[in-house]
Amino acid sequence: MIKGVVEGFYGPTWDLLDRLSMIDLLSYLEMNTYVYAPKWDPYHRERWRSPYPENILLELEILSDHARRRGVEPVYALSPGLDIGYSSREDLVVLLRKYQQVMNAGYDSIALLLDDIPPVLRGRGYKTLAEAQASLANKVYKELKPKTMMLCPTYYWGFREDYLRELGEKLDPEVKIFWTGPGIVSCKIMVGDIEKFIEITHRKPLIWDNYPVNDYFLVKGYYRLHLGPYTGRDPKILDRIEGILLNPMNQAELSKIPIHTAGIFLQDPQHYNPLQALEEAITHNINPQARQAFRIIVMLQQSTPMDPQADHKPGPEEADTLMKAVMELQTKLTNKKMLHELAYLLQGAQQLVQSLKGKAEPHPRILLAGKYPVQLIPGYK
Repeated sequence: MIKGVVEGFYGPTWDLLDRLSMIDLLSYLEMNTYVYAPKWDPYHRERWRSPYPENILLELEILSDHARRRGVEPVYALSPGLDIGYSSREDLVVLLRKYQQVMNAGYDSIALLLDDIPPVLRGRGYKTLAEAQASLANKVYKELKPKTMMLCPTYYWGFREDYLRELGEKLDPEVKIFWTGPGIVSCKIMVGDIEKFIEITHRKPLIWDNYPVNDYFLVKGYYRLHLGPYTGRDPKILDRIEGILLNPMNQAELSKIPIHTAGIFLQDPQHYNPLQALEEAITHNINPQARQAFRIIVMLQQSTPMDPQADHKPGPEEADTLMKAVMELQTKLTNKKMLHELAYLLQGAQQLVQSLKGKAEPHPRILLAGKYPVQLIPGYK
């Protein structure tokens, strides 16, 4: 089964060291796949026709080599859907040439992403969008013969039956279909959801799980981390899917905490305990001197789309404890990249302390001790 991460969020991209470090964690957790698909890599999406410059291509080659050495399959994803002509021979040639450039850098597996685009049928000879997209994917698969190929459809969540049924009928059976579940950000994915997808498409879905991704908060001006454990996925679905790939947060180091819990779930879903998994994630990823302080901060940011009420709301009697945790993280956390990712939250925690003591109001855009804003989550259900 495919298990891993799809770096598919909007916002500033990770750097090479972020990716190499994440692959190390995936290897440790016996997860086997890393999909490169950052929306803000211009050569991935907006400038998909342009070949990669040599310096970026070298980084992609280093990434693929490191992944293979660690037993993780590197997958390169391209997102041409904003303007590709589905019947354009010229666009197809450019698309194949772009894939080939990256495949030569060590990517035997590829993904074609047609998500988050207007559902516009560009080109002649096709009656529907599903027919056009299946045809494009089939041509890419036939020409390049990748080890594995994945397709993210335009209707990648819910049950758009006409589109999904035709896609399932016309897409090469070897091409795997991404699906995020009943919602774009699904609070639960149950066996019944999977069975309905299979009934429509006659295929098992490859779950693109939009957790712990948080880019939809950042674009609204909020600062919100997802540090809670992986929940809301029925263990029984694992026999009925191609795999699960988690979409992480913009914060690479902090993403390791929830991703670690997901890795534990995938190892033994029947005996999975979310709180025990969270503790194991903290123990593995945080140095001993900072663990207790980190636990306190996690309590303030562990609500998730799967559990919107999980955040702890401290009272005035906890103000000094919270302030001590902030100070200890600032001085004792040895992972300086993670500390940088926490900086804005720690600032908000200090303001919360002042509010608990009656001396200030908390920052309105830092969601601490407030209601988790499910209304900002796209497709939440």
